[in-house]
Amino acid sequence: MSTSDTKRDQLITKLKEMFQMDQADLDFGIYRIMNAKRDEVERFLDRDLLPTLRTTLEEFQPAGLADKHKELACLGRSGASNRHDVYISSAI
Repeated sequence: MSTSDTKRDQLITKLKEMFQMDQADLDFGIYRIMNAKRDEVERFLDRDLLPTLRTTLEEFQPAGLADKHKELACLGRSGASNRHDVYISSAI
């Protein structure tokens, strides 16, 4: 199991704990609502949460970040003489 899978599982476990998904025997107030929505919440946590997070986080990435990473990788392969050359080239 990769680190990202472990972190994903930890996040989902913590969210289920926070939403008190293990309290099926309680049937009053907010617990009644959560019991009625249990399948929908679990489906969201298991299937929809990570794609939603990825999409949302991509919006906050600086414009052109992927292009800068590619440029740095190309400069590294082309044998830039030192890190300053890479930094100056990527800053231009």
